[in-house]
Amino acid sequence: VQALISGADLLLICHRIELALATRKACRQALVDGNLSPRRVNEAVERLTTLKQKHTQQQRAGKEAIGSLAHQELAAMIAQQASKRV
Repeated sequence: VQALISGADLLLICHRIELALATRKACRQALVDGNLSPRRVNEAVERLTTLKQKHTQQQRAGKEAIGSLAHQELAAMIAQQASKRV
């Protein structure tokens, strides 16, 4: 809860499911008690949503790109630049 209050937008809890559930309960209680404001949570949600949209809009190469002429040219350019740095 302190991390959210202090400005963290995301909590990653992967140790045990019990810890994740207890954290969710503590966050909900902090909202009820007024220690964590809904505005703060909404700000975090907005930033995470913006970040997600930014990264999901980036075009990703599909399987059809592998081995294509553009792919081969890019691989050659990378190899050429890498050999110059060695």
